[in-house]
Amino acid sequence: MQTLSAVSVEADCPHIVRYFNSWIEDERIHIVMELCLKSLRQIKREVKEVRKKVNMLKDGKIDHGTDIGYDETINNTDGTISEGYLRKIIRDCLLGLQEL
Repeated sequence: MQTLSAVSVEADCPHIVRYFNSWIEDERIHIVMELCLKSLRQIKREVKEVRKKVNMLKDGKIDHGTDIGYDETINNTDGTISEGYLRKIIRDCLLGLQEL
């Protein structure tokens, strides 16, 4: 019962990702759980924002790094974004996700 009380108190903490196990030893409650540096809400919000920007970049709605319209030099003659530039954008976004 003490374990459930301890976990329920911490359940509102946004940094708790997963509860694994708990036990009482030497009159102490030991709780094993996975924690995040940031809250899950914050991480989800940041990932959602990165995905949104990647989609905007794919659609040619913003320029990488400047948030303005694409320069003609990065577009193919058929109006699509060049594959090399798209790879650079995705690589930069993935590097940004690793920092989250």
